[in-house]
Amino acid sequence: MKKISFDDLIADLSIIESEQDLNSIRGGDTIYINGGYIVNSGGNATFYSNNGTSFTLPGATVYSSQNWGDNHYQLSGGIYLDPNGGADVSTLIHEYGHYLQQQQMGTGSYIAAGLGSAYSVYTNPGEHASQPFEVQATNYGYQYIAQHYPGFVY
Repeated sequence: MKKISFDDLIADLSIIESEQDLNSIRGGDTIYINGGYIVNSGGNATFYSNNGTSFTLPGATVYSSQNWGDNHYQLSGGIYLDPNGGADVSTLIHEYGHYLQQQQMGTGSYIAAGLGSAYSVYTNPGEHASQPFEVQATNYGYQYIAQHYPGFVY
C-alpha cells in the first residue's frame, strides 16, 4: 500500500463499482475466502468453514470485489471482500462488526466516522487496525459470534 492525499481518497470513494466489475454473490451462489466459503440468501450471509462449522450474519450480503486491491470494506450491509487479497473468516467478522457499528450509529454518523477510517488505510496503513473505530468493529464482530455461536471454531 502507498500513502495518498485526501483528495485522491475522495476521488476513489466517489467511484461506484459497476455491475461488470462487481462479482456479486446472490441467490445461493458462493464466494470462497481463506478457510471456507460464504453463501448469501434472504438478506443474510452464511459462512461455512473448512472444518465444518458455520455461522450466519443477519442483514449482510457479501460481494467479491477486486477494485481496491486487497482492501475490504462494509457499506450499508454490503461486505466487500477481495478473495485474492487475503480475505478470511477474521476479515469477514471484522467487516460485519462495521455493519453492527452502522446499525448502532446510524448511516450518516457511520459514514462520517468511516471516512476517517478509510483515510487511515491510505495515509498510514500500518496503524489502521489500531484505530479506535477499527478496534471497535473487530470487538463487535467477535462479540456477535461469541454470543450467537459460542462453539464456533476458527
